[in-house]
Amino acid sequence: MYYNAGGRHPETDLKGERVGIALSKDMKTWKRYSGNPVFAHEADGTITGDAHIQKMGDVYVMFYFSAFEPSRKYKAFNTFAASYDLVNWTDWKGADLIIPSKNYDELFAHKSYVVKHDGVVYHFYCAVNNAEQRGIAIATSKPMGRSAVRFPVPESKNRRQIMTLNEGWKTWITEATHLKGNFMMPAKTVNIPHNWDDYYGYRQLTHGNLHGTAMYVKDFTADVKSGKRYFLRFDGVGTYATITVNGKDFGRHPIGRTTLTLDVTDELKQGVNRLEVKAEHPEMIADMPWVCGGCSSEWGFSEGSQPLGIFRPVVLEVTDEIRIEPFGVHIWNDEKAANVFVETEVKNYSKTTETVELVNKLSNADGKQVFRLVEKVTLAPEK
Repeated sequence: MYYNAGGRHPETDLKGERVGIALSKDMKTWKRYSGNPVFAHEADGTITGDAHIQKMGDVYVMFYFSAFEPSRKYKAFNTFAASYDLVNWTDWKGADLIIPSKNYDELFAHKSYVVKHDGVVYHFYCAVNNAEQRGIAIATSKPMGRSAVRFPVPESKNRRQIMTLNEGWKTWITEATHLKGNFMMPAKTVNIPHNWDDYYGYRQLTHGNLHGTAMYVKDFTADVKSGKRYFLRFDGVGTYATITVNGKDFGRHPIGRTTLTLDVTDELKQGVNRLEVKAEHPEMIADMPWVCGGCSSEWGFSEGSQPLGIFRPVVLEVTDEIRIEPFGVHIWNDEKAANVFVETEVKNYSKTTETVELVNKLSNADGKQVFRLVEKVTLAPEK
């Protein structure tokens, strides 16, 4: 019996999983082989296991998977080793047999079972995608078509949900420096990101930037639920944005290339809602760091062609009434990187004082947890 032997190596103290052997004369009573492990890759945290043995002529072939191998860029893969005596194994040094490469096995492609039928080799394996959906996939030694089986659409596991609002906006310009008095052009339908500026600076036209005002209007459907908060997030508007939701004015904001988040919970309604944005990019901007080079009094100064419009994504965030605020997680370390500090900004949007458990977890690139900090926090309602 070949099995996965997990633990620390008695000589190197490296933690991992290795292939071991157990022996039996009656298939009931088993004794571990004294020379275990019989096959391993000695690197801390590396998994080598799930051995599947096939005999090909006088050679035994062990199909196995390895994971978190430092020499690989991907996490888990299938390959093989060969032996004449089932104990001493020579690892295959060529290309791995199966690696994460498809949208259904992009996280792990591992755990082999190989059979040959009617001249075709079938390599069955466990496929895991980034949504952690698991299924049985197959690779064949010659093309055999495509399976009609697909993973279902993954369920959202997050308490925070994101609804993109990038498609189907109506927009028109109400005033602009390059339109020669044509202040009410017909509306057109666009997708975000969108920029009315035609890069006049690159074309070396007078002044460079297109300055003016553009209107954007979008109708969207929202499923409004009690106990949830709804936030509009703008990732970039050139340069000032006056935002209205269902007729409610949320003010004029200097956004530019920064992010703006607005709590629109009280103004959203079940069903269709209307979002209106007036984007202004006037001349002679003095209160924003991104300006038009043609407006500057400094000779030779230029910041390129600045956008006029909603030039970065717009989303509707749905959260619980207690939420981590935008850009609310700050992580830093001391100068020797010996200590890591985490500061989290949490806000209570409900009407009552609530106690929650705040969990900060740091994982490495392989998804392994490095540390986990848990703290109970009592939050009064924010006004």
